[in-house]
Amino acid sequence: MLHWTPLVRRLSAIALLVIFTAAVYPFGRTDLIGHGPIMAILVAVASDGRRETVFLSAIKC
Repeated sequence: MLHWTPLVRRLSAIALLVIFTAAVYPFGRTDLIGHGPIMAILVAVASDGRRETVFLSAIKC
């Protein structure tokens, strides 16, 4: 879903971010250290302001 339209990409990044954040609470700091870089990338994907679909346009060509 992270390669789909911009709306679906943002929503799937937010959903994964919620799942990773929910996993940090019961497992503690070790899980935060392991999932921290992934969570940072998901925040960057969710806050991306582009409106065009780049991946699907390349496939159509």
